[in-house]
Amino acid sequence: MYLLVVENESHCDFTKLREMLIRTNMEDLRDTTHTKHYEVYRKDRLQQVTIMHEILNKLHQTKLKYYIFQYKDFIVLVTLFAF
Repeated sequence: MYLLVVENESHCDFTKLREMLIRTNMEDLRDTTHTKHYEVYRKDRLQQVTIMHEILNKLHQTKLKYYIFQYKDFIVLVTLFAF
């Protein structure tokens, strides 16, 4: 039975290969993270802000009293109706 330890640099080049691949591809990883993940997040947040702005404009036109609360990632909008 043989035991092969890939982290042992005396008989395996895996560690050097891994570091080289990470080093050469780090910029691509950063670009991909920025373009795919951050831009999707940014687009979603802008869409949420736009929708919230439209709702607030409509509420302001109705002269209703309203309160806005933020809890974690949620925005809670409470309106008070007079009967």
